[in-house]
Amino acid sequence: MMTVLHARTHENARIAVPVTAPRMIEPLVALHGGTVIRTKTDVRDLMGVCASKDGSRLADFAGDSNGGFIFSDFQPSYDAMFALAKLMEMLAVTDMRLSTLAEQLPSVHVARAQVRCPWEIKGRVMRVLTKEADSIAEADGNQVELIDGIKFYQKEDWALVIPDASEPYFHVYAEAGSNSAAQGMLSKYVEKIEQLRG
Repeated sequence: MMTVLHARTHENARIAVPVTAPRMIEPLVALHGGTVIRTKTDVRDLMGVCASKDGSRLADFAGDSNGGFIFSDFQPSYDAMFALAKLMEMLAVTDMRLSTLAEQLPSVHVARAQVRCPWEIKGRVMRVLTKEADSIAEADGNQVELIDGIKFYQKEDWALVIPDASEPYFHVYAEAGSNSAAQGMLSKYVEKIEQLRG
C-alpha cells in the first residue's frame, strides 16, 4: 500500500524493494509512471540505493515487507514516525482510505520457510542449485535472477533460495497464483535443500 501511495503522489517515482517483494509491485508502480529497483534483502542495500551519490539517488522511496520505509528526501534510513506522517499526507493528497486502497490491490500468495543447514554444507548446496539454475535457463528459457541468492522463475511464479549470512539456515520464498501453488513451489525447494544437506 505504501508503494502504491508513493507512486500515486510522486511523479516518476523510483521505488526500491527487496527481491522477496511480491511480483505485483512492478505493474502497480508502472501504472503511475514509476519504476522499481530490486535489491538484496538486507537493510544496507535498501539504504544504499536511497543515499545520495554526487547529488543523485537511485531511489526516492524504499520499503520492505516488515514495515520498514525509507523516504530519501528526509534521510536514507528507516524512520517510523516520519513514515506514519507521510502515510497520512499521501492519504490526504489522494483523498483515499486505507481500506479502499487495500480492496483495490490484487491478492498476494507468498509462502516462506527456513531450512536448517550446517555451515560446511551451505556452499555445496548453493553450487548445486546454481548449476541447476544454469541448466534450467538454457533448457526452458525460464529466467533465473541472482540479485540475492537464487531466484527461479516459472513463467509468473518464482521461488527464491537465500543462504542466511550469519546463521546455519536457508530462507526459502515462493510466490504463485494461489496459496497451494506457492506452497507447492516452496516444498519443492525445501526438499531439494534437505536432500542436498543429507
